Amino acid sequence: MNPIRFSAVALVVSATLTAAALAGEAPIPPTDVSSEVPPLPKEDAPPQLAHPAQTVEEEDLDQSSLLNSSGRSLATLTTTAGTTLIPPVTLTSSSSSNAFTVNESGLGRGVTVTISNTSSGSSAVYGETKGKSAGVKGVALGPSGSGGVFAITDSLNTGPALSATTNGTGSAIAATITKTSSQQPAITGTNTVSTGYGIGVQGSGNRVGVYGTSNGYALYGTTSGGIGVGGFSSTNAGVNGESGSFYGVLGQSRLSIGVYGSSSTSNGVYAAASKGDALYANSTYGHGITAHSTNSIGIYAYSDASYGVWGQSKNQYGVIGEDSGTGVGVYGSSASGYAGYFAGKVAATAYLTVSDRNAKTDFAPVDGTAVLERISQLPVTSWAFKDARELRHIGPTAQDFHAAFGLNGGDDTHINLSDAAGVSLAAIQELNRRLKQKDARIAALEGQLKSMNDAFSARLAKLERQAAARPPIMTAYMDATTRAAAAK
Repeated sequence: MNPIRFSAVALVVSATLTAAALAGEAPIPPTDVSSEVPPLPKEDAPPQLAHPAQTVEEEDLDQSSLLNSSGRSLATLTTTAGTTLIPPVTLTSSSSSNAFTVNESGLGRGVTVTISNTSSGSSAVYGETKGKSAGVKGVALGPSGSGGVFAITDSLNTGPALSATTNGTGSAIAATITKTSSQQPAITGTNTVSTGYGIGVQGSGNRVGVYGTSNGYALYGTTSGGIGVGGFSSTNAGVNGESGSFYGVLGQSRLSIGVYGSSSTSNGVYAAASKGDALYANSTYGHGITAHSTNSIGIYAYSDASYGVWGQSKNQYGVIGEDSGTGVGVYGSSASGYAGYFAGKVAATAYLTVSDRNAKTDFAPVDGTAVLERISQLPVTSWAFKDARELRHIGPTAQDFHAAFGLNGGDDTHINLSDAAGVSLAAIQELNRRLKQKDARIAALEGQLKSMNDAFSARLAKLERQAAARPPIMTAYMDATTRAAAAK
């Protein structure tokens, strides 16, 4: 019988070894590995590898020795490392098992592929599937290691280490952690450059630049010199983070921006949280949050039960919003909590309170007399806040104000400035009404006094005229002697 030349089975093994040799960083030196195989019928020696230049034909094998009990072909081959097969090599299989399997029990790689031609535009490893699974899949079954590693070692290479593109309707990259006790992010982006932007994770899109949803951190970015989280969008949110119980967006930076979001027509940064902080930003020296909008809102935050925006700073501004046109520097809205809360002094060149008639309803008259009476009984004292005892203030407590007027719902720990102003205006109106009444009474009394004065003046003048018309009364002078004589 002619010497057996390997068919596709031998090609499989040879192709495996060829791929390992071609893709390795360096050729694997030959070792004393046994080349024996189970004996084939009618042969005393194991078959030898066919020379790459020879023609390999299926009919050259004794097929009866390569069939298992189910009739499927099988072969086991142990070869010497470094075996090379000249491509192209094609493996075709129609079975339900793996068409190509490599088992490596040593310390080497299972498969290594290297393209040494610098002009090549082909992939070192290419996986394609028309089925329902992945084109390329990496699984790490050990206690350490990753499912896949993508690295670029050439410092002049400007391409991405990992590129994902989809023509379908799904995500280009999907990362999922299934371990319920894991505290690690599904995607981690790290940039160690010492100059430039040094962006860890960047996203750009026509709707949302970066979107995250989680029961923990929806988006988490930290950097020592660049941007913690950066998102850019032309029509919608630059950064969008939603969390069920923790931070929607958390950005930390030691020298630059914690969170940066940019959008041409919509929200630069959008954050929403059901229980925790929608957006948390911390900065040691710079701004905790900086937001800029050309035509719309710099920062928009809302909360259903807690703070829309929380800003805290030890030496600078907790929250700063600037608008150079006719828009809004900082806007806060809350259904049942605080649209804005400032634990400290608040300075402004003007305070504007929404008082549009079209925004109000259920109008009712106010009893100014009752308001003034309640104000007269309202305790007004001098006091200081416990955390600022050196600063004195004068005014009522919220509890006394609420007990006197019952305003602002059930909140008896705050005084609404609108209510304080309204109570003051009602009292002023009542005082003005009373003052007008007194003025009218004084005017009436002054009129009566004038009439009486005019009548008295006229009567006095008449008496003076009458006295002037009477003849003079002569009075004789008598001394004391004469008066005495006359008296006898």
